[in-house]
Amino acid sequence: MIRVIAGCLLAWVLAGCQGTGTSASPQFPAVSVREIFPSLEQEAREWKADAYLTEVDIRLKELNSGSVVASAGFQSPSEEHESVLVRLHPDNSVSSQVIAHELQVLQAEPIVLDDSVLDSAEALELALGVADPGTSSLVGSGCSFLTLERAFAIDPRLIIWRLVLRECLTPAAEQIRIDARTGELVPYP
Repeated sequence: MIRVIAGCLLAWVLAGCQGTGTSASPQFPAVSVREIFPSLEQEAREWKADAYLTEVDIRLKELNSGSVVASAGFQSPSEEHESVLVRLHPDNSVSSQVIAHELQVLQAEPIVLDDSVLDSAEALELALGVADPGTSSLVGSGCSFLTLERAFAIDPRLIIWRLVLRECLTPAAEQIRIDARTGELVPYP
């Protein structure tokens, strides 16, 4: 199943790939976090050789030349007052921005994208499977996103995929959290 989804995403990085998690799944342009990670990590390691991943944000929208396909946050154990934000653009180029912090950066356990972590397409499919059927159409709204992060409020060791479904210019949103390893729904604290 993962190979089929990854193949679909590889063929249609800038186009949509029909999700299969629910009959109302819209087409979505989503990238494989596993496929894009090496270029994001390489850019981050130009900032600091010991940079490690803390978060990946994948935008679920139609892309144009000014769009950002995905962005990733990296920290370094050797840097107490900086982090770096790395962005992937539709032409597969990457850019980075060093973020200065007045307060000391709190170090976290790195997110390691090994085979035990669900790839983004599978996570999106599973999250849409538990989403309110009326909100799944918001995947392509331009203001919905999928984030891989640590669940600090629940357990800082837990890595989750968080799907946020919302209409632009509206504060209301549906958030679905699933365990990034098991795919099980993670309740809010």
